[in-house]
Order: sequence, then structure tokens, then C-alpha cells
Amino acid sequence: MTLYDQIQKLIMQCIVREVSVKAFREQFVPLFFAINRRFDIDAVALADSVDSMYSDLLIGDITEDEFRQKLIQLTPVITTADTEIVIEWAFKTAAGTPLPDEVGPKNRIRETSSDAQLLSFTTCV
Repeated sequence: MTLYDQIQKLIMQCIVREVSVKAFREQFVPLFFAINRRFDIDAVALADSVDSMYSDLLIGDITEDEFRQKLIQLTPVITTADTEIVIEWAFKTAAGTPLPDEVGPKNRIRETSSDAQLLSFTTCV
């Protein structure tokens, strides 16, 4: 079982309350640190999303119930067609998401000569 699959399984257990949020975190942390950030791209994206949500819980922005509700966003949406069951992940993996034409800010600000002058001025002061 991949780390991505293990994290998904843990998310499902937390949503259905098989594990407490505290137990979820205790099991999630070792998985989070075991991820190879160069090769486990899907696991990295999923783990970072979970970690961000958990940090909202830690600082008191959300409750445990709200945390579980946010975890639902990362779980599969199951629909049935006439002949088959289709599982769509609300959280798309890198393989399932088309890459954008360009990576970076949409409204990119081009560097001008004044930017270099300003930088030079601030480093001299």
C-alpha cells in the first residue's frame, strides 16, 4: 500500500470516527515524514493539504467537526451509472489533473529597471 493510500485510509477512518482526531494526528505524522518529496508527488499534495487543515484546527480556526468536514473534500465521491460505479476523487492526484500551460502567478509583474535600482539602493543603506 502506497503512502497516498495509507493517508486516504486514515482520512476515511477519521471521517467515520473510527479514530479520534488526536489518534489521526499521531498516525498521520509518521506518514507525513516518510514521504519522499521528490517522487511521491500525490502523497505530498495530499499530506500538505491535511497538514494545512490540521494547523487550522490547532490554532482554533476550526473545530474537530469542521476538520472532519474539510477532510471529506479529500475523499472519493461515488456515483452510480446504469452499468457501473464511478469513483471520482474530490482531491485530484497529479496524474488526474492536467498541468497548466504556465506555472506561477497569473498576473506576473515584469521586473523593470527601477526595481534593480531600488534593490541596489536598499542594500547600500
